[in-house]
Amino acid sequence: SDLLISVIEITSDSCVSQPVDSLVRVWPRPKTTPIVGDSNVCYPDLQNHVYSVTGFGTSSFIWRVVNGTIVSGQGTNNVVVDFNGLNPAWVRAVEISDRGCAGDTMALNVFIDNPRIKLTKVTVGLQNDQVNEVYWELINAPRYNAPFFIYRRVAGSTDTFTMIGQTDSAARMFTDVNVQVNQQAYEYYVEAVNLCDNPFRTEVHRTMLLRGNKVAGYDSRIWWTRYQGWVTGAFPYEVMRRQ
Repeated sequence: SDLLISVIEITSDSCVSQPVDSLVRVWPRPKTTPIVGDSNVCYPDLQNHVYSVTGFGTSSFIWRVVNGTIVSGQGTNNVVVDFNGLNPAWVRAVEISDRGCAGDTMALNVFIDNPRIKLTKVTVGLQNDQVNEVYWELINAPRYNAPFFIYRRVAGSTDTFTMIGQTDSAARMFTDVNVQVNQQAYEYYVEAVNLCDNPFRTEVHRTMLLRGNKVAGYDSRIWWTRYQGWVTGAFPYEVMRRQ
């Protein structure tokens, strides 16, 4: 818009000068919309994330990214970003009009989600040896807010794993009561969901099945299936007895 500014000088004796006019052209300041794009980015999908703003059609845009790289689009209202997997990450944009007027800085914080889940052990119950207990750890997941899903099948079978239960996000143990611990060994894994709704899971662990029979007199023979799931294996085995 154009503004007319007039100045009149008045002396100490009240003499008035002729007005001096000046035409001032005022260019509008950009009003950029907030950045649109992923605020949660989940490993390993760190590449080709699109971020955009809306401003004047004739504006240019200056983008900055922390813990990422602008692959394309610098100068336009859309950019493609590859992140490096580190936190904290953020994206910022400043609109510059065709007359050189800068708008406010638009900023979007981006959280890189890279959780892992580790099955620590599966065992018969410590207090009730007719159930199985499943224990796990959640690693590098400060914003985890989803359930855990527990899957099971009979050890050694080719059956599909079946979901047998779920827990809330705070749980780190599940008790499986629908088992025949004196007749079968079982395989388990635990599944979780990251902030992008993508599932991830533990490795499979297998319980031990203990068998025995009487040989003669007070002599008995016992044997068991190997525990499976620990990277370093399970060795040695310790045999304990109670009265």
